[in-house]
Amino acid sequence: MALREQLQLGPREVVCLVGAGGKSTLLEALAREYEQAGKRVIVTTTTKIMPPAPRATEPGCLRFGQGGEGAEQGPGRPLVLGETAAEVAAGIERLGAAHDGRSPVVGTRVLASGKLDGVPVHWVPVLRDLAGIEAVLIEADGAARLPLKAPAAYEPVLPESATLVIAMCGLEAQWVPLDEEHVHRASLLADLLDLEPGRPIPPEALLRALVLGYHGSVPLHARLVCLFNKADAYPPDAILMEAAHRAPVGVWMGAVGSEEGPIVECLRHMERRPAAVVLAAGLSRRMGGCAKVTLELDGVTFVGRAVRAALGGGAQPPVLVVAGREAEAVRAALGRDVPPAPNGGDRWRILVNPHPEKGIGGSLALGADHAGGRDLIVLLADQPFVTADTIRRLLAVWERNPAVAAAALETPGGTWGPPVVINRSLLPAIGSLTGDQGARAVLQDMGDRVLRVQAVGDEGLDVDCVEDLARARARGMSDH
Repeated sequence: MALREQLQLGPREVVCLVGAGGKSTLLEALAREYEQAGKRVIVTTTTKIMPPAPRATEPGCLRFGQGGEGAEQGPGRPLVLGETAAEVAAGIERLGAAHDGRSPVVGTRVLASGKLDGVPVHWVPVLRDLAGIEAVLIEADGAARLPLKAPAAYEPVLPESATLVIAMCGLEAQWVPLDEEHVHRASLLADLLDLEPGRPIPPEALLRALVLGYHGSVPLHARLVCLFNKADAYPPDAILMEAAHRAPVGVWMGAVGSEEGPIVECLRHMERRPAAVVLAAGLSRRMGGCAKVTLELDGVTFVGRAVRAALGGGAQPPVLVVAGREAEAVRAALGRDVPPAPNGGDRWRILVNPHPEKGIGGSLALGADHAGGRDLIVLLADQPFVTADTIRRLLAVWERNPAVAAAALETPGGTWGPPVVINRSLLPAIGSLTGDQGARAVLQDMGDRVLRVQAVGDEGLDVDCVEDLARARARGMSDH
């Protein structure tokens, strides 16, 4: 199985490689895997890397930007340079499908040292959203070709739009002396791990170095995994393997530079169970201004029914309930309808949107910001016939297709909408929504990557006005 499938990479991923011990090799291997699947990516850096060596006498590399399209040639990937994101985007567009589908390497300039100067982090969302680009792969850290490092205060250079951060270490760092010959920024690592400089590094300390060094830098919507490389040449010590199975993050072990392609094994898999957000901040203008989400159907409030559906369907608690002006009424309703778990754990959490009048986008963005990098189930609190079974059916389809953009409920009329399960790779885009933009603004160009699950009965019914409420109550009573 390809590594991108093992990592369950979705659309519009921004994958950032940090640490040491094989980042460039993994970057190239991932790019090739995408290309073998017919997908184009952008390979770049936010620091400095070696470019695809442009030479005037060899074909294969076009260079754009800094005065327009150039004619420098070279082996390997096409190189696109530019002083602005727009200039780079234009260069990628001109590049088109040339170079046998090979994905471009992008930067701002080639330095006198021969290294490629990387792109500013605020360019990354622009590159990610270019037509025909499946992912952006970024080397976001330097290690001076050593197998282990400690990041300085200004490292790594991660964009807020990152969706996956892979922290790497070469297994040849087991038991090497903690000095500058073997470790990049050895004194920083000694302080980080409270180890004596110059002494051999115990294998279990490699995992601590990655987690302590990088966990605090991971952006809001991203997840962190650790990858130990070169296991084919340097077998991992048993104590490191034991520590990996107890790690607080996903852990992978293997050889990314294998002739057959990356060969890795997941030692610690973090649960994929999605977060859920219930949107309950609407102003209820068509209901005369009353808080419709606190109205009842068969003795349970609308918002209570939505939270019960999410929990019963398999969402990770606590369910995030985005409320507006009626936040205290929503809190009281949930306190009655969804009591605390027997172990005392929170089953729901109220998030207050201070400006619900600006539209659903702000509420959805607020929920995405608290999803912890998980896939996201979006429910509306005014769909009282959505049940735990509805959510289970959506998740069943989702789990069989983990790389798609979304799974959504489809009404008999052929339109799709909430509830919808959204790939965590799209959280940065969801988190930037404003105004009346809902998830459809992010998903509308995804085509058949939005899977549709047929609604049963009245699952897709929205209660927007008094007449809708009367019909819903009549249908609810007829089911008993």
